[in-house]
Amino acid sequence: MTTSSVQIRVATSADAELLADLGARTLRDTFGPDQSSAQTHFLTLAFTPDGKSNDLADPQAKFLIAEVDGEAAAYAKLRFGYSPPFLGASSPMEIARFYTDSPWVGRGVANVLMDGCLRVAA
Repeated sequence: MTTSSVQIRVATSADAELLADLGARTLRDTFGPDQSSAQTHFLTLAFTPDGKSNDLADPQAKFLIAEVDGEAAAYAKLRFGYSPPFLGASSPMEIARFYTDSPWVGRGVANVLMDGCLRVAA
């Protein structure tokens, strides 16, 4: 795989299940068997298709999905509009979530996704 084979696209409402599955899987992979009961509870609440549908409907949010050969490898949730007052930002954007599926870690996918986030911010 080359980084040129990574495609970035904006998520749509049809991606709710994909985002729920990918997000939950990456968090489970991150914490493995050391996952606390609080983390398990968070996963069951935060990574449902209905929850992601609600997130996708938020006008202050945008999701970018990185795909390799049509397979979702990573995603980022961008949030707009909030900035701590001390920053004085006029049109802030926060990278609220950034998940890379374990088979794609270290293969350049996250770099391409971050570039996509920066293009949105520019």
